[in-house]
Amino acid sequence: AAEALQKPQPPAPPAHDREEFTGLRITKRCVPAEKWAEAIRGGEKKRRIVPFWRLRDLSLPNQDCDRVIVGVLYERSSSDKMANGEHYVQWFLTDLGRPRPRKVALHLRWQAFAAWRGGEAAASARRGSIFAVMNPFLVEDV
Repeated sequence: AAEALQKPQPPAPPAHDREEFTGLRITKRCVPAEKWAEAIRGGEKKRRIVPFWRLRDLSLPNQDCDRVIVGVLYERSSSDKMANGEHYVQWFLTDLGRPRPRKVALHLRWQAFAAWRGGEAAASARRGSIFAVMNPFLVEDV
């Protein structure tokens, strides 16, 4: 009879989710882990995660695969304009590496600017969000 009066226990919280290729901890995953792994490993064209400590690899000629950087957004600028009138926004990502986190500044231009400049997409780009950027053009190493 005592068993019937006990409240059911809530399910145990899941173990910390980690991004497979960088080890970054994820608390609110937006893309299922299987779909993310398939996007990197599968498909017609090979993709390679470039760690922040190898960012110079982004500028190597004759790349036979897509290059992807994965980092945590820690700051973003408001929209700005280049000398030629083109609009852009600057994002700052980090790898949260220890003992010294590496950082990179990216300019989001053209389609990336259009996609992330406002609305729901911009609202989802909050400090602490993890982003993957495919074939980035490196602006500066901060």
